[in-house]
Amino acid sequence: MNIKTDDEFLVYMALGEESYMKEYYRVIEIDSTLSQVTGKLLRRTTADDKNIGLGRCELEGGIEQFALEDIYPVKE
Repeated sequence: MNIKTDDEFLVYMALGEESYMKEYYRVIEIDSTLSQVTGKLLRRTTADDKNIGLGRCELEGGIEQFALEDIYPVKE
């Protein structure tokens, strides 16, 4: 995957058996040794792209780490 600092990426999060939300992040750090990326949460949407806000994550800084294999680059 060709991703670099400041790129946006997408993570799918399950909300139940048949529902999910999309979380959009901006890359703030890439650790190629561990194949991980650290991102800052930008927005959350439902599966059909309706904005659902950031909720508690916004108060906690919204920074998370993901395996490179679990993220999807956002095409601009």
